[in-house]
Amino acid sequence: MAFFKKLADVINEEHWGLDEGHSSLLGGFEKFYGLDLDDANLDAVQSIEFSDSICALRKRLRGKNLLGTRVIAGRDESVRAGHIKLSDTHTLKIPSQADNPWADRDRSLTEELLLSRQRLEQQDRYVRKLRQSVSKSDARIHELSEEVRRRDRELYHVRQSNSWRWTAPLRQLWKIRNFDERYYLEQNPDVERAGVDPFEHYETRGRLEGRAPGPLNSSTESGPSKALRDLIVRGGKRFFVSIRAALGSGEVPTPAKRLIPTQENPPRDHNDYTEWVRRFDTLTDDERRHLRNSADKLSLKPVISVLMPTYNTKLEWLEQAVNSVREQLYEHWELCIADDASTSNALKTYLSQLSESDPRIKVVFREQNGHISAASNSALEVCSGDWVALMDHDDLLAEHALYHVAVTINQKPEAQLIYSDEDKIGIDGARTDPYFKCDWNPELLLSQNMISHLGVYRREIMQKIGGFREGFEGSQDHDMVLRYTEDIDGRHIVHIPRVLYHWRKHADSTASAADSKPYAAIAGEKAVQEHLDRQMIKAKVEGQRYGYRIYFDLPQPEPSVTIIVPTRNGAERLRDCIESIKSNTLYDNYRTLVVDNGSDDPATLKYLESLESEPKIRVRNDPRPFNFAGINNAAVHECDSALVALVNDDIKVISPDWLGEMVSIACQPGVAAVGAKLLYPDESIQHAGVVLGLGGVGCHAFKNLSADHPGYFGRARLLSEFSAVTAACMVIRKQIYEEAGGMDEEHLAIAFNDVDFCLRLKAAGYRNVWTPHALLLHYESASRGSEDSPEKKARFDQEVRYMKSRWGKLLQDDPAYSPNLTLQETDFSLAWPPRV
Repeated sequence: MAFFKKLADVINEEHWGLDEGHSSLLGGFEKFYGLDLDDANLDAVQSIEFSDSICALRKRLRGKNLLGTRVIAGRDESVRAGHIKLSDTHTLKIPSQADNPWADRDRSLTEELLLSRQRLEQQDRYVRKLRQSVSKSDARIHELSEEVRRRDRELYHVRQSNSWRWTAPLRQLWKIRNFDERYYLEQNPDVERAGVDPFEHYETRGRLEGRAPGPLNSSTESGPSKALRDLIVRGGKRFFVSIRAALGSGEVPTPAKRLIPTQENPPRDHNDYTEWVRRFDTLTDDERRHLRNSADKLSLKPVISVLMPTYNTKLEWLEQAVNSVREQLYEHWELCIADDASTSNALKTYLSQLSESDPRIKVVFREQNGHISAASNSALEVCSGDWVALMDHDDLLAEHALYHVAVTINQKPEAQLIYSDEDKIGIDGARTDPYFKCDWNPELLLSQNMISHLGVYRREIMQKIGGFREGFEGSQDHDMVLRYTEDIDGRHIVHIPRVLYHWRKHADSTASAADSKPYAAIAGEKAVQEHLDRQMIKAKVEGQRYGYRIYFDLPQPEPSVTIIVPTRNGAERLRDCIESIKSNTLYDNYRTLVVDNGSDDPATLKYLESLESEPKIRVRNDPRPFNFAGINNAAVHECDSALVALVNDDIKVISPDWLGEMVSIACQPGVAAVGAKLLYPDESIQHAGVVLGLGGVGCHAFKNLSADHPGYFGRARLLSEFSAVTAACMVIRKQIYEEAGGMDEEHLAIAFNDVDFCLRLKAAGYRNVWTPHALLLHYESASRGSEDSPEKKARFDQEVRYMKSRWGKLLQDDPAYSPNLTLQETDFSLAWPPRV
């Protein structure tokens, strides 16, 4: 179009007073497209016509194709005077427009536009090439991923085979002769830090990564094959006798049983849930028969009432939901359905036929629509079982769901509430988004409905509290469980760490997105607020993206707090810490106790001396050899405040309400230690609670995630209980600290003393709580450096052994974590295999 606009100027050139040649007007097009236009051809163009998408050029002979000079008739007149008649007019020839700057601007803009189009076309071609390259790369990645999965499956089957189990003694013999555990740990410090079995690491990963098993491994023949040859040469008859005996009996020899590897070889994607389900959550026919037989042998066979409200449910999904109940491996159940005045005749017909076909299915047809709370109560009225399991009308129960509930009731007859893990199921039947929950966690229940599905309740208690309350639709189950748990002992709330419920994921379900039902979040906020009010806990609830935030009121008057800061040398580090406390702490009723652990740096000594003049700061000298537990114990004992805040000198306060937030939680009934959200200087997470067993003893959750990352199901953004929190920033009532005997300064002078302390608090019946709303920077171990000397390593190893001997199985089964999640990483990824 730009070309034709210029061509129109060529046609009218002499009329508009352009003295340049015709071709100069189209110079940009000639240059861009490589054209050769001359004035003779352009002079012949008479007109340009457009008809739909057709453009027609008309031509005439040059001499007969002239418009002539444009003439303007008239006389000059002042704008204020009257009109001049059209008489005595004179003509004025339009001057040349060659020097008109606007003409030059028009030409330059056109050329620039043409060049820009050329560059865009080049970019488009480049983008197309890149897309082709990416497509090829994606195809290659997919191909390689499939190959990895294939090899993983092959390796899995190899490890499950009889030959693998029978040759376990050979691998043990090779280990004895070739594997040097001390050498392997010295050469691979990451293995030592992880706290895993070194030989197991070598077998599953180290060999593939080319790590040497020992200092003398240059022989081309090594491993089990060499061990087998040596065994045969030295008279391996006894070995083959044992193998023959095993073949005859179907049993693996005892040594081999003991040596069967327990660590599953995970896929490259540690969160490949589809593969995880295939390996660990798919029943075989033999397993189904075993579960049915086990169910028949249970001494208690309680009837479990499955409560299901329906309303205009998609018939296909309702049929699948009902069938998932009818196909339960545990047969002592009843399905109680209340239809909330559905308008679908097909649905009503199906429900009527259900109750006629199976006496265990009860159906109530409500005459008026009352929404989910009223419909659920109608279903509750016809329940006759001792236990009630809640189920939505479009979800699915795992086939072994009620079996595991019944087994739990037999194992723990004192149980009052039972809940399981859950995942989501798409319209294509694919299972995704598993929520592997922790054990009973009161603070997390305030932040989100952590019970949810599958929740199983005692019928008499549900009826006692009035079932479901109208006005809480969308969060009626959260409201109900909050009221339900108010009068029962938390020790009687039992978690089954298995996925027993599949939550249907579609456009209108909360399984698809939390904001698909915004009214549910509003109702949930109201439910939590009323729960706190009933418990006489002064607090305000605010709905947020990943759950609810609780603003606990501070006691009045505000309780006194002593901030204890141990330090040694490093004046600038200490100054940053102290200044950040002074300038970024809104809480007023605090004092700071700086404990100097034998500083000899002149700058530090000078700064410590300057602190003596500060009205809210006191310096205490404790020159003993560094003992973190002992230094803090002595300082706490000397305090006369209601609470103490243990703060490392490499901490920097960045949220002004940090202390008020932590104190308000520490003053809640049953709460002992309160931990903060600590960030690295790059503002990634350094501490978000301690997970037991990570790396051997314990490690911080969500390390290196961005500060605003929600973490696993929002837990990096939600108030919740953890088994332990770090003492790098910990607030606790002094009375509770001393009641627990403080930290163990004899066995745990440096490492894990805070973890051990928290576990003793938990054993005494207290809860340790982590809050994401107290933010501080942590430079981590800046005071004492890294564990790099032989003496420090030896001391650390001793403290690890002590923790493992003292706390044993608890380090592998953290109640604030899940046995289905890894102990190798801090990101809450899947465990391969689960520890269930």
